[in-house]
Amino acid sequence: MSSIVVYFSHTGENYSQGGIVDLKVGHVDVLAHMVSEELNAPLFRLVPLDPYPHSYQETVRRSREEYDNGARPSFDMSNMPDFSAYSDIYLGYPNWFGSFPRIVATFLEKVNLDGKAIHPFVTSGGSGISFSDREIKSFAPFCVLAKGLSVDGDHVSEARPLVKKWLGK
Repeated sequence: MSSIVVYFSHTGENYSQGGIVDLKVGHVDVLAHMVSEELNAPLFRLVPLDPYPHSYQETVRRSREEYDNGARPSFDMSNMPDFSAYSDIYLGYPNWFGSFPRIVATFLEKVNLDGKAIHPFVTSGGSGISFSDREIKSFAPFCVLAKGLSVDGDHVSEARPLVKKWLGK
């Protein structure tokens, strides 16, 4: 069995310690590629069928509504791999409201992750992994939850040493 990197990343306006910045490549996208390269593992990006807005404030508003209403945003499943071939799922997402975006909840509910090790990795503006790792267990109760990695979004481009340490390299 082997590993796969599954992730959701937001591009467009994003919060930074210095204010709002416009990202052409999302923080989680950068981190997911690092994890994939270090593991020599394939990537599967959760691409929402209804894209999130470019505007930071509009994205915050929408994601808050999704969180509060228990929404399950759809994602493009046309190229979804056969997850039965993988024992380790490296799951990346931004920390939104102390948890993961609801598109990640959609993934966790759609894919049978029983017995698989889930290794969460997140980017945030300083709030770390919060309670999102514990929430994974509520959506995938029969997975094996591994220790997660949190990287400050402002420093994601410098995170390779942290990624290597987290992966035990």
